[in-house]
Amino acid sequence: MTPTRKDANAQAAVRMDLPSARLDGDTFTLVLPFPTPKQAKALGQNGRCHWRAKAAATKAMRQTSDLLTRDALPRTHKPWTRATLTYRIYWPDLRVRDFENYRAMFKPALDGITDGGLIVEDNWGVLVPGAVPVCELDRENPRVELIVTRVREA
Repeated sequence: MTPTRKDANAQAAVRMDLPSARLDGDTFTLVLPFPTPKQAKALGQNGRCHWRAKAAATKAMRQTSDLLTRDALPRTHKPWTRATLTYRIYWPDLRVRDFENYRAMFKPALDGITDGGLIVEDNWGVLVPGAVPVCELDRENPRVELIVTRVREA
């Protein structure tokens, strides 16, 4: 049986090695591929690289997040004034890593989400800590998910 175009599109939608974003009601999820060692060095707090390499990696992540956010949001979307942020990291192997360094590495993605208009700002008055970060192993599809959930005002 030969696969049809519809089957190929369904498989492409399931692939997680490409960046993606989706809005489901009050929950926005941005999925980014797990950083390569070169990206980790450029974006990490302890990475020692040339400033141009860091600037290029930061700009690429921020622009990607911005474009994905704008694409996922409806045109009538009003930026949220209160939200929680939760990280889900799916590691490619069982190496011991410092979660806080990886969380800081994705600050440009959070800036892109803000630029894209999901939230008004990414400061402590708007973005409150979410659930405890989830860290799991996924050898076939390592990735990082940033989950922003709207907090409704009472």
